[in-house]
Amino acid sequence: MSLSVQERAAHHEAGHIVAYIYYGWPVKSANINQFEREDHMGMVCGQTFTGDPPSQMAEADVRRSSIVSIMCGPLAAQRACGELPGSITMDFREDAEAILAQVSQISTDYATCQLIARDALRIAHQVVGENWKAITAVAARLIADKEVTGDVLQAICKEHGVKVEPQATPEGEPEEFEIRGKDGKVSTITLRPGIDFK
Repeated sequence: MSLSVQERAAHHEAGHIVAYIYYGWPVKSANINQFEREDHMGMVCGQTFTGDPPSQMAEADVRRSSIVSIMCGPLAAQRACGELPGSITMDFREDAEAILAQVSQISTDYATCQLIARDALRIAHQVVGENWKAITAVAARLIADKEVTGDVLQAICKEHGVKVEPQATPEGEPEEFEIRGKDGKVSTITLRPGIDFK
């Protein structure tokens, strides 16, 4: 399916918006704007403005929900365009720096960062899949209005079944992983996908 640049940007922002609302973050507003570049090609840029995370959220949950919410933007755009899930498109390149910044706050070990990112991507796929109707409705509103307030975004999400109150990340069964450090030592860590980012 071929979408316009504007439609792709709207779905990208809608993925972020719905995920933040899913995790209980206050979304203040969102917009998509078209800019002219020197090569006379249009570029569409989207922005989502959030408030502080819910005060009752643990630090690990704040980081996890932030990583997943960032990943949901590119995944929503890819799904809308019918692209292979997880393919490295411009959508992911734009958000990669923000994802890396969040993951590196959790661990500096490369193997652990890979596990965290892989688990977050799995959860992001689940969030996008479960909330696809809300994502398409938010994208349509962004295309129509260009800028949408947080109250309107919350109402759209609620109307399409997104739970607006903070909720736990979907859990998976604990898994053990062996990680080889730079010094050659092997250590085992246990992660409960969707719960532990340690």
